[in-house]
This record gives sequence, structure tokens and C-alpha cells, in this order.
Amino acid sequence: RPAADSWLYGIGVDQKFSQNVYGGAEYSIRDLDVPFIDVTTNEVQTRDWDEKMGRAYIYYIPHKWVALKAEYIYEQFKQSADLNIGIEKVDTNRFPLGINFFHPSGLGATASTTYFKQKGDYFRIGNVTSESGEDQFWLVDAGISYRLPQRYGFVSLFAKNLFDKSFQFFDTNDVNPAIQPVRTFYAKINLSF
Repeated sequence: RPAADSWLYGIGVDQKFSQNVYGGAEYSIRDLDVPFIDVTTNEVQTRDWDEKMGRAYIYYIPHKWVALKAEYIYEQFKQSADLNIGIEKVDTNRFPLGINFFHPSGLGATASTTYFKQKGDYFRIGNVTSESGEDQFWLVDAGISYRLPQRYGFVSLFAKNLFDKSFQFFDTNDVNPAIQPVRTFYAKINLSF
């Protein structure tokens, strides 16, 4: 948040378990003092905002063309109720599962499904008290890519929320959203010279 004072504490570990299995875990806590203008006194005050994030993952490579992944991601955001900027508290659990395919010809494909479970206390626009809400759902993403000859780059086509799943989800990152609320297709070209 702009003009906030913050402290970030974290720990992480990555491990190679065997020639084909990699894993790791990380945990972080961020404490913020967020300034805001109290409209009743017209003075700048600060309020607490706490964020906790954890992640565990495992990657398995059963074949030189195939990579599998499984992850667990946990986020908790808590803020003072009088900040009233969307949430008072929200807990989010995500379980992404994915497969990537890489062919020597340059053709590649990816598919993933992610289970989301979110529960929190939210503010509607104009309300001064929060309301509880929750949702759980699965999303599927997929993509294909082609590596250009002599490694000059990639041409890719992706689909997010492939089955156009409807859900209620509060994204804690409004600049770079984690998921798409509707089916979305996009193409990407990466060039290296």
C-alpha cells in the first residue's frame, strides 16, 4: 500500500529429493502500518494490516518431455475494520495441479487445474460493517506453445478459466490478478535475438 510502513519476515527451503523430484516450502509474514485520513477529524492516522503467506510445492519429472507439479498456497489478510477497503479478513487456500509437455520439435503444452477455497469478512460499497462470505471452486487453464528455430523465442496461445466457471473471489492483488472471472484467451510472442 502507498506510504505504508512495513516489515517482512520470511523463511524458505528448496530441496532436490532425487534426480526427478524437487520440492520446497516458504512462509512469510508482513506487518504494515497503513496511513489513512480520518474524515471525522481530518487527521492522518495509521491502522494495522497483517499478511501471512505460505506455500509448499513438489515437482516430478517422470520423462524428459513431461513435468508434473502439485502445490499448496495459503494467504491470510487482516486489516482494521475502519480502513474499509474491501476486506476486514480473508483466508484463501489454493491447490494447483499441473502438467507440462515439451517435445524436442519445439511444440509444448500445459494444463492445470486449481482448487480455490476462500472465506472472509468483506465490505460492500457504502457499508460500514463487514459481511461474511465464502466460495470454493475449481478452475482449469491450458496452453500450447512453439519454440522458434535456433531458440529465437516462443509463440504461445493460452486459455484461462477454460470452462468459464462463475465464482465469488476477492483478489488480494488488484494490479496483477491471480485468476480471470470469465474465459479468457490470449497469445504471447517472446523473441530473443
